[in-house]
Amino acid sequence: MRKLSNEQMCDFRTIYDYLRVDTPVLPSADAIVVGGSGTRVDMADRAAELFHQGIAPIIVFSGFSHPKFDVNESELLADRAKELGVPESAIICEPRATNTGLNIKLAESALRERGIIAQKVVLVHKPYMTRRFLATAEAQWSRPLPVFSVTSVFDDFEQYLQREESLNLGDIMLRSMLKDYAVIKTHPDQGYQSVQPKSKAAEDAYKRLTAQGFEEQTINHTLATTKFHQS
Repeated sequence: MRKLSNEQMCDFRTIYDYLRVDTPVLPSADAIVVGGSGTRVDMADRAAELFHQGIAPIIVFSGFSHPKFDVNESELLADRAKELGVPESAIICEPRATNTGLNIKLAESALRERGIIAQKVVLVHKPYMTRRFLATAEAQWSRPLPVFSVTSVFDDFEQYLQREESLNLGDIMLRSMLKDYAVIKTHPDQGYQSVQPKSKAAEDAYKRLTAQGFEEQTINHTLATTKFHQS
């Protein structure tokens, strides 16, 4: 991974802290909805933890089969959850979603096919995708909206970057954060996401990093040769 100065680390930490939203988890919900993200499975770890706490009776894992992967994202997450003791009967795999909007729309459709009209939903994603995942759900879930909470593994920036570096994904994480920050600003105008509060500190950090040559990530998925991350 590109070596970062102390100032660059601080700027990326500022953006990470803005992108990460961890609302109080609903004490009970109709479903847990998890967005796929390549070979990462920490989202399944968090979803399984919530399931075992009795938060919701069903988990929807949403994600497609990228041509560079040997396994479908939703199936990878489901397999990890089953390893952690979640019964197959409590899991729905939604294998077609190719983007965040479809994660939400198709997860809702999968629940409706089971006769579940969710009124309370816990959203789970990787930490720096939580604001975007929540904003997408608020814009694209059918009305009337359910009550949402959103959560992830409890990693700060340095901890999650270490996870990603262990998968040779450090550079991809940093560029993906810049992309996610950018679309949070532009997607509300297109109806894809709800409007989010602005952060001058995050905006200043974003401008400094892009001015120094850090580019937004346009590749959403990693090569199939990347090893799976389970903890």
